[in-house]
Amino acid sequence: MNITLKKLNKTYKRVNPSTYFEKIEKKNIVELEKQRKNLFHNKLNFPIELFKNKKLLDLGSGTGLYSVIYNLWGSDCTLIEYDSHSFKKSKEIFEKFGRQNSQNNFKNIDLFNFKGKFTLDKRRVLYDIVHCNGVLHHTSKKELGIKLMAENLKSGGVLILGASIVTGFLQRNLQRYLLYKISKNEKEIVKNAKKYFKKHLMRASKISGRSIKAIIFDTYINHKIDSYSLNSLMEIFKKNKISFYSSFPKINSIDDEEMEWKNDKENYPKNESLNFTNLIWGSRNQSKKNKKFETFSDELLEISKSFNDISYRNTKTISSKITKLKKNINNIIKKNKKEIPHVSKMHIYFSEINTLLKILNNREVIKLEKFIFNTKYLFKGYSGLGMNYFIGFKK
Repeated sequence: MNITLKKLNKTYKRVNPSTYFEKIEKKNIVELEKQRKNLFHNKLNFPIELFKNKKLLDLGSGTGLYSVIYNLWGSDCTLIEYDSHSFKKSKEIFEKFGRQNSQNNFKNIDLFNFKGKFTLDKRRVLYDIVHCNGVLHHTSKKELGIKLMAENLKSGGVLILGASIVTGFLQRNLQRYLLYKISKNEKEIVKNAKKYFKKHLMRASKISGRSIKAIIFDTYINHKIDSYSLNSLMEIFKKNKISFYSSFPKINSIDDEEMEWKNDKENYPKNESLNFTNLIWGSRNQSKKNKKFETFSDELLEISKSFNDISYRNTKTISSKITKLKKNINNIIKKNKKEIPHVSKMHIYFSEINTLLKILNNREVIKLEKFIFNTKYLFKGYSGLGMNYFIGFKK
């Protein structure tokens, strides 16, 4: 087990992020199934009927809550999970809620040590679906993880990935930095997270079903969140012969209506913050390339990439990333691109980030609460996007 995984395991042994309910009952499974169906049917354009009679491999399966939903939809599942508590819990969940007479396997190992199954004539047993949700960005081998998914996938099989993207995770990284800057230890991180990001945590808890404590440990205490850039992820897909099929949010959308937490059009909030993630993605997949928008998009991407993989255990790295972040933000603020949609809002947003960095640098903690309350875009609404979903087919 490598050092990153040991640290991750140590954190998750105290507070497990994949424990969505204190006590799992049938009603919880029904609600989770409803949420998952909405994601696949309505967001990813992948009917749940396609899970029927499939062999599914779940790498980093946690407590097996997602896997058991796929099992109920008709898949026989192989679950790979290194945490012994989660591994044990997943077997209990399948025994209580899983589909009767289904054939499921459970392996308590590090996903990177999973060598696959082989037939007597030494041919690898391949799966119809390989699933990995919210795992690879917590490792130091995020590219290797996708390679492992592809290696275990049949030709024409389906790869399902849930992962953070740098553009969507920028505000979460800023939250992490804020907490690390003003907190002396983990206890203070928990206390300050509840103080400064109360609305965000309450909303996230309501949507996911997880406790606020579990969200804090997963988002702020967790020492490793190394997000993908969209471009690099697509290159990894190509390298492993994975043909991109769909994503959520959609790659070519700059519409707030595409966000994960919105369930149906009738209930859309009217005053949410600008979807900065999708604005950056908006230059992709256009029939007519807008060169100025392409350049602007690349500049925005550099801002997010410059402030990725933030850890309170490595202050030296954070310092250099702050310097680069400030440089990239100041560079984009100086440029005036009135012809690009939402650019004035972006300038306000980045100016607010600059102000935040100044407050933290000067250790003016007394100003923080008022500043966060009065920002127009920063830390408003959903504070970026913590999870993106991708589906691809193996060529």
